[in-house]
Amino acid sequence: MTIKSILVLPIAACCLAAPMASATVAVNGLFSDHMVLQRDMPCPIWGTAAASKTITVAFSGQTKTATADAAGNWQLNLDAIPVKTTGSSLTIAEAGANTLTFSDVVVGDVWICGGQSNMAFPLGFDGGWGCNRQADVDSANFPGIRFLTVPGGMTIAPQKTLKASWNVCSPASVGPFSAVAYYFGRKIYQDQSAKIPIGLITAASGGTVIDIWMAPEGAVDIPALKPLYKLDIMPARPNPFNPGLIFSAFNSMLYPLAPCRAKGMIWYQGESGEKTHEVADGYYLKEKTLQQGWQRAFGLDDFAMYVVQLANLDGQSNGPTPDKPGSWADVRQMQEMVVNLPHGGMASALDVGDAGDIHPKDKLAVGERLALWALKNDYGRTNLVTSGPILKDTVVVKSTTAYPTRKSIVCGFDFVGAGLMVGSKEPYVAAKQDASGTLKKFVIAGADGVWSVADAVIKGNTVEVSSATVAEPTQVAYAYWQNPAGANLYNKDGLPASPFFVDDVSAKFTVTAAAGAGGSIGPVGAKTYLKRRTALYTITPEKGRFIQDVKVDGVSVGSVKAYTFDPLSANHTISATFASSAPSYAIAVSSNTGGTIVPSAALKVTQGASQSFSVIPNANCRIISVTADGAPVGNRNRFTFTDVRTNHTISALFAPIPEPGTGKGLRSDYYAGDKFDTFRVSRADPSITHGWWIFAPTPEVPAAAYSVRWTGQIEPQFSETYTFRMTQTYRARLWVNDKLLVDNWDTKAPETGSGSIALSAGKKVPVKIEYYYNAEITNNGGGFFNLEWLSASQPWEVVPQSQLYETGPPVYTLNMAPVENGSLSPAGTVLANPGGSQTYRVLPAFGYRIKEVKVDEVSKGDASTFTVANITANHTITATFAALPTYPISGKVTKQGGGSGIAGATVGIYAAADLTGSPLYSAITDASGKYSISAIAGTWLASASATGYMPSAAKSVTVKNAPILDSHIALAASGRNVPRTADLLFSMVTDNLPDSGETGNRTSYLPSGQSLTTIGKPTVEKLGDVKWQKNSVATTDGYRLDKKFTEPIPANGATIVMAVKPKRNGRGADWTCIVDYFGDRLVLGLKNDSGQVFVFCNGFRNNSEKTIPDGQVTILSLVVQPDAKYKVYANGTEVMDNTARLSDMTSINPNFNGGHQRELTLGGGAGGWSTFNGNIGDVFVYGLALSDADRQTLEADLKRKFAR
Repeated sequence: MTIKSILVLPIAACCLAAPMASATVAVNGLFSDHMVLQRDMPCPIWGTAAASKTITVAFSGQTKTATADAAGNWQLNLDAIPVKTTGSSLTIAEAGANTLTFSDVVVGDVWICGGQSNMAFPLGFDGGWGCNRQADVDSANFPGIRFLTVPGGMTIAPQKTLKASWNVCSPASVGPFSAVAYYFGRKIYQDQSAKIPIGLITAASGGTVIDIWMAPEGAVDIPALKPLYKLDIMPARPNPFNPGLIFSAFNSMLYPLAPCRAKGMIWYQGESGEKTHEVADGYYLKEKTLQQGWQRAFGLDDFAMYVVQLANLDGQSNGPTPDKPGSWADVRQMQEMVVNLPHGGMASALDVGDAGDIHPKDKLAVGERLALWALKNDYGRTNLVTSGPILKDTVVVKSTTAYPTRKSIVCGFDFVGAGLMVGSKEPYVAAKQDASGTLKKFVIAGADGVWSVADAVIKGNTVEVSSATVAEPTQVAYAYWQNPAGANLYNKDGLPASPFFVDDVSAKFTVTAAAGAGGSIGPVGAKTYLKRRTALYTITPEKGRFIQDVKVDGVSVGSVKAYTFDPLSANHTISATFASSAPSYAIAVSSNTGGTIVPSAALKVTQGASQSFSVIPNANCRIISVTADGAPVGNRNRFTFTDVRTNHTISALFAPIPEPGTGKGLRSDYYAGDKFDTFRVSRADPSITHGWWIFAPTPEVPAAAYSVRWTGQIEPQFSETYTFRMTQTYRARLWVNDKLLVDNWDTKAPETGSGSIALSAGKKVPVKIEYYYNAEITNNGGGFFNLEWLSASQPWEVVPQSQLYETGPPVYTLNMAPVENGSLSPAGTVLANPGGSQTYRVLPAFGYRIKEVKVDEVSKGDASTFTVANITANHTITATFAALPTYPISGKVTKQGGGSGIAGATVGIYAAADLTGSPLYSAITDASGKYSISAIAGTWLASASATGYMPSAAKSVTVKNAPILDSHIALAASGRNVPRTADLLFSMVTDNLPDSGETGNRTSYLPSGQSLTTIGKPTVEKLGDVKWQKNSVATTDGYRLDKKFTEPIPANGATIVMAVKPKRNGRGADWTCIVDYFGDRLVLGLKNDSGQVFVFCNGFRNNSEKTIPDGQVTILSLVVQPDAKYKVYANGTEVMDNTARLSDMTSINPNFNGGHQRELTLGGGAGGWSTFNGNIGDVFVYGLALSDADRQTLEADLKRKFAR
């Protein structure tokens, strides 16, 4: 883009997104070099400029002008332009000011590509994220394909600006772009012989729910969703990418695109599906809302919507009973319903999923299946088959050719194409027929609801389903599980059948359709449908005639061109009448005195036309809300009724812009513990919107459990009833003017709550907020809190700092002087209120006792607890500690059976609880095997270990103020050569496995006594005479150490050495784990699809370029230095290194976010997506970086055992 300016201004001034006194013309990032404009329809161009200025736009032989309104907004329409493959310049000029020039602008088709992370998933590969389709990247030389990626974000109010730019598709640019969108666009572009430029706009964000992507105008005529307009019934899902508020992603990422013209949208979402179940078939209704909302927001008469049906994920079901409503299977059925929306379609990903990865890599099939719908409906390829078989009807018959003595359910299908077949598909390869195969994943039940695996046989274009155990079948289902791996019904066009569930094959409903003279309706007459099926009816007038009215069950729905019956549960009628002249419809316009809607008078609109309105506040006023057809559609400065076929109303509410207050924020008191257990620190918080996530909100409190109390005053700006809304992870409550307004303290839901109270402008009132978070109870991304308010003159917004005032008495400090050999709790500086008190615990270090505690040099003796009461001044606290007396424990470590002493053995004295962690005392035996340790009085456990010997069992030793002599320990030879056993954090060997079958729970090798619980069903496999653990993705195998880590593990680097034998299964994952400390702190694994080594070190992940061959016995070692630089070795050869500066590996820190992030797992975590597939031998984990010599010693030991 180039900028020419008549005024002498800094370049930055020419890029302003909002008008100012000396504003120049500006547009958002949708308009840039290389952009694609939509062909064959009027094309809006819009932006901002100085008020009342004339704007001139020139492109492709057209010159159009517009005048900026009082708010500086302007818009004009270029006449419809045919396809233009050669780029040319588009200019936008403000009279007397600047000119914007955009080069290489083409005209073709624009598609919006939305959803969550599977839509964002890139074609290339970056640190484990992406399809890694380098061949497709290298061949992506398609200058007619252009793409634009919308930056992520969620906002309460609609945004006008967009920071983005178009890119021309090339090998250098395509890697980070959406793989699904690329394959979709490429298929169309190549099919059309590169004669139509394709513009792909991706707006996607991981982990998001559909609710935040909807436009309010989409739900105005869906009564079941009207409660959404309250904006307080949806449980928020806060995480760093998703504040979770309804419409927030649309406001931030889609509204800035409007009124961009586009051909349609593709949508890949549902992994975060319909979780709230406000209404039956809610996810389908929200998809319908999404389509018509975007269509209306963009001012389009027609808008294609093609969605992706979810892929399979996780372990398979253990029985024949189908999944229940609310499952992924149920979401798939609601995604299928989109096929019967006007201009709707669905592409199945059922056969391209990865049980171990929510992000399946085969995006080629997904993108090209979506393109089939577009090619047929939008590019004239009417003979294409666009979908796999979709259930149409079921009939119970007494006998069939295959099973003459059984009653069967005969299933009929739409989208049969060239016929039905048993098929299968491999990634990036077309599906193929299995001529000798049998259908799988069909189940059948009678009225008793007991499900059985069914025999299913293809007969023509139907499937006959029966079971010898179900005499009177009434229910049937196919592939109705989250992971129906093995489902194999296809059509011969290579497209998989859509899963289905029918709970009563006799429950059917009839829709009777009739049309008057002058047109038709299709399908016409009486047609029967299964329960919970959608049905699309199209109304077509004859040439020279117009649709006059359409009635459903006798009630007018307007003169619509198409009508979809939502999931059927009753009989219906639909009828259409036609007229010789086009009807017109009234649009009533109203607003208060703070602004204007333009046009402002009531007007008539001819059938099928669109009518746009500008919403313009007066000077010093702002828009509060816009309402269309009685439903609020948010804070809009424009609104369009598209394809008008009924009467409408639009109104706007304006209010003066208030003067801000002078507040600086609230006082916040932070406590350790989730019930205000221990006061730690107080500060002024300028904002009460916080996204702490997995981190502590302040260093003085733990990230795992804390509570916060905000206090002060709030100053309203209007004398009105205010509604306050809190959104938070876990629990909070709010008092305003001493009234408990929102109380989410003891309930398990919701995480969003609201309450209302009448307030007076300028009158400060008390406000108090209490919030707590506990990672053990909730596992939803960490700590988050947000407070908003709303009134008749105040749109929803985060309560600003200017209206919050810190109040209250002064705060006193209690300073703890540095101490040695012990500690006080709470530690550091503690803040206290006047008249308050603070209790301390005095904690001597091991081997020490309390000598004396002083407060301001006044002795408290050797008290283990004390309280500083009635605090009216600052105080200083000191504590001293003295060493406890120790007594010698001595003996000898010998070979079992009365052998000689063992030199260099390690003897450890542990706490009586177990042998985990570091020993309290330790010693190394001398040349004759003797040792001597001094310990304080108490009962301890003694254990010894030595290279080449099995560690000893725990031996109880009681010290009673006298030496203990002759405490001898015998060790049995192991034949192992394990170095530095005292530095092991954990190890596990296969010697104690059973000879066959499931491994069951296991215990550690060194340090001994640690127990592990199985995940899935790991089994024993003997390779020669050596036992291995067999780990399988199919059963999501692994182990979990029976310990929740609450404190960091001290370390001086780290080392993992293990024996593995990978088995490829083609299933990729973001990572696959063999050893996993805390999710991402210390992880070593092998990827199942490629054999790449995978490492996570202090939150940073990396994959090796080199791969481990499939089936190769490999001694795999990871050595992490204290500065977190690391190397990986495979059979002694370096295969990976990292020299980047990461966080030091001086401790291994739990993530304090609950679940696996505070655990050690081996083989993979629960859920299966990170499960390693193959054999695992012995595993050793050290809390230090082994030297090369020690590493090679251990590798040699493992090689002798496993790589014979």
